[in-house]
Parts: sequence; structure tokens; C-alpha cells
Amino acid sequence: MKIKSKSFALLLSLAMFFAYMPAFAFADDTAPAEGNGGGTAVAQIGDVKYATLPEAVAAAKDGDTVTLLKDAEGNGVAIMAKDAKKLTFDFGGHTYTFNGTGVGSPGYETQAMHFEKGSTITLKNGTLKVERFNMGIQNYANLTLQDFNVDASMNDKCTYALSCNNGDIKILGSSSIKAAEGKNAFDVCVTTNYPDGARVTVDTTGEIVGNVQYDVWKGIPENNKTGLTIKNGKFNGKFDVEEALKDAAKEKFSISGGTFTDSAAENYVSEGFFLTKNENGTYGVLDDADAVAAVGTKKFASLAEAVAAAKDGDTVTLLKDAEGSGVAIMAKDAKKLTFDFGGHTYTFNGTGVGSPGYETQAMHFEKGSTIILKNGTLKVASFNMGIQNYADLTLQDFNVDASMNDKCLYALSCNNGDIKILGSSSLKAAEGQNAFDVCVTTHFPDGARVTVDTTGEIVGNVQYDIWGGIPENNKTGLTIKNGKFSGKFDVEEALKDAAKEKFSISGGSFSEEIPEEYLADGFSCIASADGTYGALTSGDAVKTLKEEKAKAEADAKAAQEALTKSNADLKAAQDELAKAKTETADAKAETEQAKKDLAEAQKAKQEAEARADAAKKELDEAKKATAANEERIRQLEAELAAEKAKNAAKPAAPAKSSISKLTAGKKKITAKWKKVTGIKGYQLQYSTSKSFSKKSTKSKTIKSYKTTKMTISKLKAKKYYYVRVRTYKTVDGKTVYSGWSASKKAKTK
Repeated sequence: MKIKSKSFALLLSLAMFFAYMPAFAFADDTAPAEGNGGGTAVAQIGDVKYATLPEAVAAAKDGDTVTLLKDAEGNGVAIMAKDAKKLTFDFGGHTYTFNGTGVGSPGYETQAMHFEKGSTITLKNGTLKVERFNMGIQNYANLTLQDFNVDASMNDKCTYALSCNNGDIKILGSSSIKAAEGKNAFDVCVTTNYPDGARVTVDTTGEIVGNVQYDVWKGIPENNKTGLTIKNGKFNGKFDVEEALKDAAKEKFSISGGTFTDSAAENYVSEGFFLTKNENGTYGVLDDADAVAAVGTKKFASLAEAVAAAKDGDTVTLLKDAEGSGVAIMAKDAKKLTFDFGGHTYTFNGTGVGSPGYETQAMHFEKGSTIILKNGTLKVASFNMGIQNYADLTLQDFNVDASMNDKCLYALSCNNGDIKILGSSSLKAAEGQNAFDVCVTTHFPDGARVTVDTTGEIVGNVQYDIWGGIPENNKTGLTIKNGKFSGKFDVEEALKDAAKEKFSISGGSFSEEIPEEYLADGFSCIASADGTYGALTSGDAVKTLKEEKAKAEADAKAAQEALTKSNADLKAAQDELAKAKTETADAKAETEQAKKDLAEAQKAKQEAEARADAAKKELDEAKKATAANEERIRQLEAELAAEKAKNAAKPAAPAKSSISKLTAGKKKITAKWKKVTGIKGYQLQYSTSKSFSKKSTKSKTIKSYKTTKMTISKLKAKKYYYVRVRTYKTVDGKTVYSGWSASKKAKTK
């Protein structure tokens, strides 16, 4: 085929032009099209396309967007301080693999991207893959990663996927940063070279794989402004804080969200939040409002987590009504621990605890521990046992309620140790089940010694049973001093003789008659008017019987007197009748009248006898009511005397004020409050803590009641402050305060 000479000359000219041109740009009407012979353009700004990403960045103007047109690879990209600009990189879902020439400060050209102070850079919608050299992005600019990934996971020479040395750095959207094993996802660098500091914010649904380093370069500025804020992100690596920055990190780090593999995140959790361990072994961050339990000031998302973290001598506090899985303290973790439920209820409806293969209990305490359960209720909604106990255990004003669970065989099972049921504690089982057992076993020859001295209820059977065998020296027994028992004593046949020796009952009330052999020496079983039985000393029993005899004699005497009167009336009527019979016929009318009088007398006798019976019953009821009223009067008089003494000693508090307005300014807040007369002045409190914790709270005293406005300065910028006020006056030389007003909050500028 022949080629025309003019066409050939044109083609030859174009070939020579492109052969000698080191850099080129294509307008849309001349650029090779994507997918049409695999066009050569990699990046684009507006309508102009470029063969390389570095070329596009070099050509970009302030405010431009550089778009990556396809997956590509090549050299590093740098924007130096002298070329500072605002620039957006939109990778359009593509990946740029750095495997060519590095960039950086002179002599340190070992980076995939290098952004210096003065620029504002956004990297979005794609991935930077760092296959070469020792750093992904070296940053001194204001930098935002929006749905952008920096992946250096394949490069074990890369020390930092991202290095943050200055500026505001934000990792947002679904952005991820991944380093090779043992390397750093990013650092937050403190340096005297850039005293304005680096402020890194992570709020991403993506992953941060690698360590997070808080390090020093050259030196620490006098006013260190470099810090880290984490609101979200999946962190897989450790917090590597340089020794000289450990105190600074506690102030400059703020974590309010995300998940972490390193429990050291707890050191940096923001006020109002706490770290919790997740089921998969990672750690999460929750709001204080989500806390179920606390050990000291440390909060936990579950009761079981708090118990696992508690040390010997600690108190685990239940912060609110809650539900969840069981709680266990095994022998290898033995400790002295107090559970203070604070009036709340914990409902066990989750995973059970117990010895291996027997995880069917709400609580399981093994030998060696000393446990106190107080001020609340354990509700056993599932499985077959409430508390399985081998420890020294005290229930103080504590209830175990399994009444709704007919699968629960024992609300409490006592197998070893000293067990005390005190105060107002109650144990309740479902119908036919056991409130508690006192278990004799060769597995624990030291035995279980159970003492019940409560004003509460014991609903369900009390079982004296055997597990394994009876020790040669049986030390297991039961002492009852008080309690309202509704159920039977279920004593195993082989223990019937032992129960006579090991049971001691000296108080309480019982739905069934107490076997005489279980009573303490000097006590007797006495039936009460309400059908229950009680244990009384012999002296009290004789006194009760004498009182009942005297009462019966008085009732009988009253009835006899009524009967005597009726008999006298009857005799008088009979005499009248006899007299009438001897009289003349004219007296027949009188005789008839006498018969009527006799009938009325007989009726009166019957009515008198009925009144005597009624009077006896009324007398019985009146005596009972009188005794109850006298006891209540004594209680009320004692309460009244105590209240009078309390009120006499305590001067009346002044009237309360209230915050009417908060106005926020730059590092200051102006508070106005309601004026109150009849007082001396006001006390104003302000805090970064909603609960006004002591560490973060300060006070101002206003000595004139006329002053109703104050400006609080020298505060931290962009922080929420809570403010409240109270009044005070002086009484007999003492300062008396009103209650605190409701707090209001404002954020400083």
C-alpha cells in the first residue's frame, strides 16, 4: 500500500515531536481515549490530562482538584513550602502504587508523598499503596483523608504509613491506614521545629493497622500543642508513647470512640467515657450513661467485667438496674470483694457460670474468697441455681429472688464457709423448690455454717443434704435467730440425728411447726394466732401461757356475771308466775303478762349470753389492736424525738438561686443568676465534668447578694463547661448553704 508523501511527512513530524518532548499534556479533543488502545493519561485537572500524577500535581493551581483516572504506579508526589497551595486529590476509586523515585526534604527523598507547611491537602476516594522506601506520607500541612487508604502492609521497610508533624490532620469517612507487622500506622510528632504542633483527629469506620506513636523530634516546645483525638476507628496495634511524653499524652489524647487491641487506650479515654472489653477480646469505648458497674471511679459495661477487673478488697457497685450473664470468682482468683447493688436489681438471664461442665448458676463463689452482697436484689430468671457458694459469704439487706423460675432448684446453695443472711435479706424460691440448702460433703470437710438473722422472708424449703458423703467430723450446721420462713425443713434421712445437734433455732416465725429437736436449749415452739409458729424461751412461753390463761379467766368471769344476771331475771319471773297462780281468776290477765315477761327474760338471757361472747371476741381484738398501737406509738414518739433533735440542731438553709444565662466567649464564660434576698452571698462552681468531679471543678465566692453576674476567664478553649450556683448565709458564726441549682453548660470559643 502506498503512502502519500504529504501524509508521511506529517506523521514523521508528529513522531519526532513526541519523541523529544519530556512532558506533555492532552486537551480533551486530542487525548487518547480510555479503553481505546489503553490511553496514556493517568491524571487530570479540569479538561487537561497528564501522563503522570507528579506532573499533574506540579501543574495544579491553588484550589484545583487532581483526579486519578485509573489504577497507576510511579514516582512520589511533593508539595514544598515555596509551592504551598490548597489541593484536592480525587483518586476516583483507583489505586496509586508508589514504586518509583521517592520525594522529601533534600537528602531525605524516601517518601511516597511529602506535604509541607502552608498547604491544605485533601486525599479522597482511593488508595495509596507504598511498596518502596521507609515512609508513606510525610506531612507538615493541613491534611484530610476522606474515604482514603494508605496501605504499606506489604512493605516491612516502611516505618510510618503516615507521619504527622504539623497542622490539622483528619482521618475521616472510611479511611484506613495499614502498616507492616511491628511498624507504625502513624505517628503524632512533638517537635520544636514546628511549635504550632500537629493535631490529629481520627473519625473513620476503617482500620488503623499498626502502632500509633507519640514521639519527640529535636525537643518538646514549652507550650506543647500536639495531640490526638479518636472518635472512631478499628485500631489494631499498640500505643507507643515516648517516656518524656507519658504525662502529656494523658492530657493531649482524647478517645471517645473506636475499638482497640491495646488496653492502654484506657489511659486516654475522654471524661464522660470509659473503656470496655468486647466479647472478641478487643476494647471499645462507651458513654458513662451506658455503664452498668463501677470499681472505684472505673466504670464497666457489665457486672461480670467489673468483677473480673476487681482487686482484693475492692467494692463493685451496681450503677443501675441491669441484666446479663452470671458472675464467678474461682479459687485461683480468690479475693475479698463487696458487691454494693445500691438499691438496684440485677436480673440474671444470660450465660451461666460454675465449675467446668456445670455452668448453670447466676453467681459462683469458690473457697478462699470473702464475699459481701448488699443493698439490692439478684433476680434469677434462668438456669437451675441462684448462688452456688463455697466462700465466706454475707448477705446484708440483699435479696435473692428465684420465685419466677420453677427450674431453679436452689436460690442459694451453701457448701462451704461461713454464710450469714442478715439485715432485711430475703431468699425466695418457686413453689416446691429450695430457698437454700446446708450441704454436708466430704469434698469440703471444713463444712458450711449458715446463720439466718433477718427481718426478711425465706420462701421455699430449707434442705439439709449430702454431696459425696458425710465427713467423719461433720461441721456443717444451721443457726436461725430471726426470719419469716415459709416452707418446710427437708432433712435427708442419714442426717436426721445430725440435724438435732447441728440446728439451733432461737427466733423467727415458721409456716410449719418447728421440730422440738431443732430448737436451741431453753426455747419452745409456740403457735401464734395467725397460724404460724415461733420459737420462744421457756420463760417467755410460760409468760404467754399465763397471759392467755388470765385473759380466758376474765372472759369466763364476764360471761358468768352475764349468766348470773340472766338467772336472777329468770327467777324473778318464775316467782311472779307462782304468785299469779294463787291469785283469783281476775289475775289471769296478769298471769298471761307474766308468761310474756318470762319469755322476754329468757330471750334477754340468750341475748346476754350472745353479748358476752361478742364482748369476749371484741376484748381479744381490742387487746391485739392496743398492743400494736402502743408499739407504733413508741416508734412514732422515738422518730418524732429524733426528728426534733435533728431539726433543732440544724439551721434552716437559705433559699436557692438558679442560673438564668450563660454566655460563652474566647476562653471565658459569663454567668448570670437569679437574685435572692435575705442571704449573704453566692458560691459559683464551674467544671468540665457534668458530675462536678473534684479534680475538674473550681469555685468562686461572691460576697454580696446584690451581685448576680460574673465572668470566669482563663478557661480552656472550645471546651464545654458546666456551671451551677448556690446561696449562703451566716448563722451563729457558721456558714449555711442552700442546695445547688441545676447546672447549665456552654462551650468556650
